[in-house]
Amino acid sequence: MSLTGDHNYFEDFHVGQLFRHRRGRTITAHGNTYFTLTTMNTGAAHFNKHMMLTYLGGRFPERRVNGGYTISLVVGLTSQDIAENTVAEIGFSKIRSHRAVHPEDTLYARSEILGLEDSPERPDAGTVHYRFEGYNQNDEQVLEGERIILVKKRAYCGAVEFGTAESSSDPAPKT
Repeated sequence: MSLTGDHNYFEDFHVGQLFRHRRGRTITAHGNTYFTLTTMNTGAAHFNKHMMLTYLGGRFPERRVNGGYTISLVVGLTSQDIAENTVAEIGFSKIRSHRAVHPEDTLYARSEILGLEDSPERPDAGTVHYRFEGYNQNDEQVLEGERIILVKKRAYCGAVEFGTAESSSDPAPKT
C-alpha cells in the first residue's frame, strides 16, 4: 500500500492542467463555530444566529461561514490531486471571496496549474504554483486564490511502500 497517490509527484504536473476535484464538503454550523472560536475570531456573525436575524434589519438571515474556514476547506479539497506529496508550503496569494458561504452549503473545488519550477535548494522537489477556486452547490464561485507548494519528485522517492521491508521507516515491530 502506497502512502500517497501515484500521479501527483512534481513530474506529473504540466502548466495549464485543469482539475475538477471529485470530493465536496458540506459545512456544518458546528464546524464553522468550532473553527471560528478556536482561531480566536470574535466576529459574532459566525456563531450568533439570533444576532444575524436582527443585524442590519435582518439583512443576513443566517450566520456566515468564517472566511479562513472556507479557504481551508477549498484548499483541502485540492490536496488529494495536487498537494499530497507536498514537503513544504511556500505561500498563498490573490485570495478573493466572491459571495457569502453559510452553514449547510456544500463546497467543491477546481484548480489550474500556473507554473512549475525546479528548486535550486532541493533537487528532490520542485515548486507547483496553482490557482484554486471554490464553488457552492449551485455552481456559484465563492472563492479564488493562488498557492505555491514544494512537491516531491518521483525520481527521489522510488517505489517504497508503507510497511514493507524496503521502507526506511517500517513502523511494524520486528519479532
